[in-house]
Amino acid sequence: MEKQLAVFIGIEEKGDIITGGERQLQEMIQSLKRNGVDVRFVQSGHDYNTIITVADKYKRKQVYIISDYSKRFLLWKLNWICRYKYKFKVCCTVGAFYFDYRTSKLKNVIDYIVSYLYLKPANLIFTTGQSVSRKLRKMGCRNKCIKDVYPAIRESLVVESQKEAAETSANSEKIVLTVGRFHPVKGYDYLLDAIKFCKELPDLHFLIVGDYERKPDEDRKSV
Repeated sequence: MEKQLAVFIGIEEKGDIITGGERQLQEMIQSLKRNGVDVRFVQSGHDYNTIITVADKYKRKQVYIISDYSKRFLLWKLNWICRYKYKFKVCCTVGAFYFDYRTSKLKNVIDYIVSYLYLKPANLIFTTGQSVSRKLRKMGCRNKCIKDVYPAIRESLVVESQKEAAETSANSEKIVLTVGRFHPVKGYDYLLDAIKFCKELPDLHFLIVGDYERKPDEDRKSV
């Protein structure tokens, strides 16, 4: 059987991991390699010739083009070319939609259209949560193309939270545990309000576990 080829567009191997989506991509890269897939990387979204040259010796059905939603403005044309002209399999990853948060209606409309054009040719769309998957279905993406894949929390955070939970339990305190990425859509503002109301209750301990959406240095400055 001919070896399969996975081409990651605009993604570096062992790149900086800041968000859950970036961690998901790095896990995907390692998983493909473990399963014998030939993994290549193309930095430019406009470098069509490089993609074709890399994939030239492979059967068309054996080539997978993988890109991230953050590159949608650069790659939406490429997805159509790869899918319909060269018959490659197109895989996209989506962590969140930005047109839900902007105040400018015009920018939201433009972003929505580009997002649709970027995702429409995809054979497979990896998401990091059901809320994103529901939005994809409303946009007309086929349900069979959507796969929820939750990236694991960093091991260091898991170890630290387990240690803190053990110490808290030893003191006979009740633990309220919250696990999730630090993002406005998760409603952490409501959680902080709840903590204020519960601070007078005895033996109650809040434990929040999650990864940064921005660079850790920037988050420390904002605290």
